[in-house]
Amino acid sequence: MQEMELKAIINLENFKKKLESIGAVFIKKGLQRDFSFDFPDGRIWNKKETLRVRFIGEEAVLSWKGKKEIIDGYKVRDEEEVKIQDGKKMMSVFEKLGMRVRYRRDLNVEYYELNECILRTEVYPQMFDLVELEGTPEKMEETIKLLNMERKDFLKEGINYFMRLFEKETGKKAKICDSNENLL
Repeated sequence: MQEMELKAIINLENFKKKLESIGAVFIKKGLQRDFSFDFPDGRIWNKKETLRVRFIGEEAVLSWKGKKEIIDGYKVRDEEEVKIQDGKKMMSVFEKLGMRVRYRRDLNVEYYELNECILRTEVYPQMFDLVELEGTPEKMEETIKLLNMERKDFLKEGINYFMRLFEKETGKKAKICDSNENLL
């Protein structure tokens, strides 16, 4: 499957009011914890791919993401996902194979559906509040208009861009996880 997405900085309270006023359908919310794994030699990272275990509450999902491409102003990646019964055991298997956590995120999320798109609000420990918009290019453009937002505010950039921008604008260190520990 191919994922196409954009991200924007939001005022969370105003954004959620807007979603409600235009009839977005709430899907779920919770603490999302992402653990991206790699071998010590960095072979997954060096190919610009990601192998991730994601937890939202008790739900766990294993994901592989291919190299990011920019196509017509959208971030595009091949992606395969499967729900797994026991995410902690999956992490243990990766560790027994010699892998380690390379990257971690802890964020509070809310998922919504609007106009055949998925919107996910992202609240980090110390960083801008963001929205991720996923869908087809046509539906994403329509959804941006429904939200009465500017297309220029929706970027193809990943989280590292927003972290650097936060640090530049605030003088504070961006924090995207609650701990320096790599284990649950």
